[in-house]
Amino acid sequence: GTNTIDDLRRLSLVAERGVVFLKSGTIQTLREGGSVVQAESIEGIYLEGAVRVSDGEYTVRGSSVYYDLPRNQALLMDAVLRTYTRSSRNLPVYARADEMRQVASDQWTAQRATISTSEFFTPHLSIGLDRVTITERPDADGGNTTWVKGEGLTLRAGGVPFFAWPGLEGPAEEPPLKDIR
Repeated sequence: GTNTIDDLRRLSLVAERGVVFLKSGTIQTLREGGSVVQAESIEGIYLEGAVRVSDGEYTVRGSSVYYDLPRNQALLMDAVLRTYTRSSRNLPVYARADEMRQVASDQWTAQRATISTSEFFTPHLSIGLDRVTITERPDADGGNTTWVKGEGLTLRAGGVPFFAWPGLEGPAEEPPLKDIR
């Protein structure tokens, strides 16, 4: 991005414990009377224990997270990602995985993930995927769409798989199964 004020989002990080990794020389500046650490001086942030991270578009919960700030990437353990479809219905979308990676400010990947519109740990109906990528994409209306691309799809009722398909790709608000009779 261009790092204009429109490109930057406020990031809220909450956890029981954390460590901030600073660039070399930052501690010396603080010892010499500096009282503020600039964001550019932060190399990474490790958080653990009831971690909650939000930027207004996404909210992620997990047991631990490491954010690599210069690369705008993260690794989350026991992750639950919540975002919303940008359609008129504005549905919540939940993705759960043992390990999830934020590979860009608008893109997340995971293996052996579950996606649903339910916040329940075991939703009534969900999609299991061997590999999934969730991306925020511009749409024709000038807004954004939550785009899901996955391989190894299994539809599940509760925790029971009942239908398998090689994969799916499309907006999160368009489920791969529309009707069962």
